Amino acid sequence: ANIATPTRLKSAPTAAAAESIQDALGQTYRTNPDIQAARARVRQTNERVPQAYGNWKPSVSVSASTGIENQEEEQPTTAFGGGVTNETLTPDTASLQVQQPLYRGGSNFAQLNRAKRRVAAERNRMDATTQQTLLRGARAYLNVWRDQQLVEFSQGNVDALTELLDAARKRFDRGVNTRTDVVQARSRRAGGRRQLENFRGQLRQSRAVYSEVVGTRPENLEYPEVIEKLPESRSEAASMAASDSPSVQAAEQSARAAEQDIRQTAGQLLPTVSIQGNASRRTD
Repeated sequence: ANIATPTRLKSAPTAAAAESIQDALGQTYRTNPDIQAARARVRQTNERVPQAYGNWKPSVSVSASTGIENQEEEQPTTAFGGGVTNETLTPDTASLQVQQPLYRGGSNFAQLNRAKRRVAAERNRMDATTQQTLLRGARAYLNVWRDQQLVEFSQGNVDALTELLDAARKRFDRGVNTRTDVVQARSRRAGGRRQLENFRGQLRQSRAVYSEVVGTRPENLEYPEVIEKLPESRSEAASMAASDSPSVQAAEQSARAAEQDIRQTAGQLLPTVSIQGNASRRTD
């Protein structure tokens, strides 16, 4: 009863100047801090693979020492002489040790496979974070568009109610309406203004969320096209989620990585085989 037909509405922005939802989601994908943090975690996890490969490579250790040594030797007195002889030496020592592991009870294989599984799990978690963030971006986009339409419609409603109030006052001045009609018209306009302020506050909040998720201020948003490629049924959607959801795949990869943890721990109970070579040289 408090809604009147608006007499005029603001003209909608042209399609050329409008920002599509694809543009907003592309900006979100490039600049959102949650997605960037997920990518950084993937890069950090990737370092575990070369670390696991390091267990297959030989370890080399080199040591060297040098110094000065003074030797004093007291010679027994004989017919040819005697006394104390001094000699200064510079002893140098160098050693090289190379150790190549051959078998560690299967721990190397388990550690390498675990690292690869963890990388795959982290990549899937990054995909899940990306999907959730893009969904937040899509919701923020539609919320801003919705609130803009509500503000525009509510403004038109207030304008129409203002015109009705002016008409009621004029009829009251001519003696056609009563004071009650004017008060009712004024009350309806006050309700329209209150509703307009509520929608404006809701729009400011939606714009703030949009800027937080997308990274830019919303400008000239347009209603997105209807998505046509959807699953035929709810059961089909659930089946696709169970097989293709990155969260499900991340859980599967984490479970396989835990299995490799068991294999690595069991491998520590088995004997290890390695080849060790040593070379050293000492002078003086």
